[in-house]
Amino acid sequence: MFVSFLSRSCNVFNNTQLTENIIIVIAQDRSPNQQNSARINLGRLFRWLFLTLILPMSLAIALDYLLNLQPFITILAIIIVIPLATFLVVRVIIDELNRVLRLIAPEESISPPLAEAEIAVLNN
Repeated sequence: MFVSFLSRSCNVFNNTQLTENIIIVIAQDRSPNQQNSARINLGRLFRWLFLTLILPMSLAIALDYLLNLQPFITILAIIIVIPLATFLVVRVIIDELNRVLRLIAPEESISPPLAEAEIAVLNN
């Protein structure tokens, strides 16, 4: 809907190149694989949070009520699921932060002659 609005408004000015560029930018921002984006992919974080914490805990509580074993399955799920979800979600957050940092500040490779020259300057 937003893309079609932009394409209509740009076609009024008969600038098709601008329309194509805007559509490409919007498609890149909304793609699930944001490998070139310098933003943290919150969808990936929420997906892991849902799959490792919310869904298992909901199933454990539902099984407790269905089997009439009120605290036991929930306690077992708390012991297993919360530490596991914490570990996995923190790993995803760290991976996302590392990806964004690599995009924003890539590692600079110093050639050996330049490194030796810098060391000589620092030593003097």
